[in-house]
Amino acid sequence: MKPDHIGRRRIRHLAILKATNLGVTELMLRIMVWLCVRDDSLSGSSMVVLVGPTISLAVGLMRRLKSF
Repeated sequence: MKPDHIGRRRIRHLAILKATNLGVTELMLRIMVWLCVRDDSLSGSSMVVLVGPTISLAVGLMRRLKSF
């Protein structure tokens, strides 16, 4: 662990199984954007969004991410 992370755990993988219309998707998209712009600690890393039903849903989520 890096010295600036002593006493805290870093979450490397997070999966959310949810029902529809809970607002969790919007919340997680905004958290992802915040994590990317708050500082340079995630510079050079990647984030993945897995979407089950259709590719159009994934494209829509990526457009929403970019619009923030």
